Amino acid sequence: MRRALLLVNAVLVLALVNGSILAKERLLAGGRVLLLELTAWENRSLVQGDYVALRYATLEKLPAAMPERSGRLVLALDARGVGRFVRVDGGEPLGAGEVAVQYRISRANAWSGTPAVRIGPESYFFEEGQGAAHGKARYGELRVAGDGGCLLVGLRDVEFEPLGTGAVGR
Repeated sequence: MRRALLLVNAVLVLALVNGSILAKERLLAGGRVLLLELTAWENRSLVQGDYVALRYATLEKLPAAMPERSGRLVLALDARGVGRFVRVDGGEPLGAGEVAVQYRISRANAWSGTPAVRIGPESYFFEEGQGAAHGKARYGELRVAGDGGCLLVGLRDVEFEPLGTGAVGR
């Protein structure tokens, strides 16, 4: 009985993990492309390696008092796919060229001492020695799901060209 219970739990865990992987793979393949302007800087951690800490310029211009601790933001996309904050989603239909992304308000950050609005990953890890290339990052490339979930897939330079290979968003 104990062995059967262990086996059932193992199968459930594997099913959940594989389901999450499949959902992310579908988002990578079919999610809407969103570029967000960055205010980024390079960091190096002895434990984690090389990475760029991500701060999105459009989020720094949000109203000081957000209505909820989490929800959805509506961004307008320009011709290149760069998103700019329009409003907090109140349930009204999206206009042409708009996309909604999930947000959450995090605890106070070390830079300003105030809570920050977060969407998607907050850091981007890359191969050691690629810091110079990734230091040119001006845009974060995200894929957005229909429910507003985001997945960071890469960084782009000022000319909107992808930077580097072998990177991981977190």
